[in-house]
Amino acid sequence: MGSACAGRFITRLRHLRHDVEAQRGGTGIRTLEGLAPLAVFKTAAFVRSAIPPPASVSRRVRRIRRTGLATASPRKRAQAEVNAISDILAAILSRPAGTRTDHGDDPVKIRLLQDSASDVERADRLLMTAYRPPSWAEEIREYLAAQPDGWFVAEDDGEIVAMAGGLAYGPFCWLGLVATDPARERQGLATTLSARVSEWAMDRGCRTVALDASDKGRPVYERLGFRAVGETLALLAPCSLPPAAEPGPAVERIDDIGELLALDRSVFGGDRAALLTEIKDVESPRVYVARDERGAAGYLFARDRLLGPGCARTPAIAEQLVRAALDEASNGADEEIRLLVPVECAHTGVLTALGFRESRRLTHMRLGDLEIDGERRLLLAQASFAAG
Repeated sequence: MGSACAGRFITRLRHLRHDVEAQRGGTGIRTLEGLAPLAVFKTAAFVRSAIPPPASVSRRVRRIRRTGLATASPRKRAQAEVNAISDILAAILSRPAGTRTDHGDDPVKIRLLQDSASDVERADRLLMTAYRPPSWAEEIREYLAAQPDGWFVAEDDGEIVAMAGGLAYGPFCWLGLVATDPARERQGLATTLSARVSEWAMDRGCRTVALDASDKGRPVYERLGFRAVGETLALLAPCSLPPAAEPGPAVERIDDIGELLALDRSVFGGDRAALLTEIKDVESPRVYVARDERGAAGYLFARDRLLGPGCARTPAIAEQLVRAALDEASNGADEEIRLLVPVECAHTGVLTALGFRESRRLTHMRLGDLEIDGERRLLLAQASFAAG
């Protein structure tokens, strides 16, 4: 890390310490929904990228957790966290000048994932090892094209051993594809990369970092200050649909998604035009739209074994979009079609009535501002767990 960059980090930490000290000595202790998580991951990122932490810092971090869990009063828990974080900042800032700013013999290197054949191949190999086949290469390329500067990897001896990334949608960022080689788990790599993405997002002006966490991953995000706000469901489509009770709104299949972008932006609460365009160009999904007097009132992408993203202004539009997509599905009888239901979705009842059944649920978590703008109750289906 260069001296100018290190200086900016130190300045940032001093500002954080000033804010924490203001709470520590103030009469009105706020809950630390914004400050504490921000201070924790900003401090952690600085420690990792700038200077080795004092030996006492890890003990203080553990004390935050023990104190927070043991204290029943939210006010006392907030006070204990403020005090502990202030101590951490003081310990870091009090280190003598000239402290080395690299990782010495640490072989793990944190860097941006590149849109190259070798990087995509190695990242794909990691994801298939950490999660499952088949290949993730197409998804990786889509995300890199939509957000080239938001994907980070931990590299050891030329091999990618962990990765995580984010898609910045303006006021919020979606963190995903967090994966670690099973042989390198419990070494802090997922925490390091998740903190790096969160810091990157906040530096871009995002007020919120959102993600869908598995039971295994949830503790990683809780340590960084993420809070659970609901659940994201993975539903499986039925083999056949029940007859429609009455004719619904007209649905049309389209090739140009330009008319959908304004609707998606107002419902989703952020601009993901780059991602939708990449999905359309790379995967060639079937895209369905329903219109009302104002124009596009709902849409749904039908991809390989996945419905989504999509949104609908009314339950009737949601039903007709799903019916149209499944009526033209070409999947074999043994191939399941999934739909990922966003946490705010108001159309879950429609999907259940059509025969969709739950296959999995993840915890939806957020860091920073817990509310995301937009008419998100009108969301029908996510693009993926990794992209929202």
